[in-house]
Amino acid sequence: MINCNNYLGHVMKIVTWNLRRPNYNSEDRNTKIISALKEVKADILILTETNSIINPGTEYTSKATNSLPGAGNICIAGDFNISFSDNFYYTKEGRQKITSSFEELQIANLTQSIPQNMDHIAISKSFLKSMKCTEQIWIDDKRLSDHIGVSIMLDR
Repeated sequence: MINCNNYLGHVMKIVTWNLRRPNYNSEDRNTKIISALKEVKADILILTETNSIINPGTEYTSKATNSLPGAGNICIAGDFNISFSDNFYYTKEGRQKITSSFEELQIANLTQSIPQNMDHIAISKSFLKSMKCTEQIWIDDKRLSDHIGVSIMLDR
């Protein structure tokens, strides 16, 4: 989801979070998730294991793609189901395949150093050439999700 109102042209905040399948029987949890999403003020918000129960607001527009573009800069983000900096959750083969694919495609996994993290944000290295990147955990509330929420801040 893209928040067109927040983008300032020189700073961009990209956020991803796996919401662990919200449902109508968990209204209190859903309200807290929506509140957390509003507080993070992401320019680009990637949510996985979610549905229409969670609506981050009218300032976001939903976008989806079924295929990668043939050329240009790309951002691959969401639940990779692999941690890269530790042995928290991974398969050796899966980790190796993602890493070698990213190397071949010149993509940087910007969140790979965050411990116990399976949700990642990876961006074309050519796009990042003149950028300063800061990654962080923005939410770690196990009552809301079994995944941490991670973000990157890009600055020129």
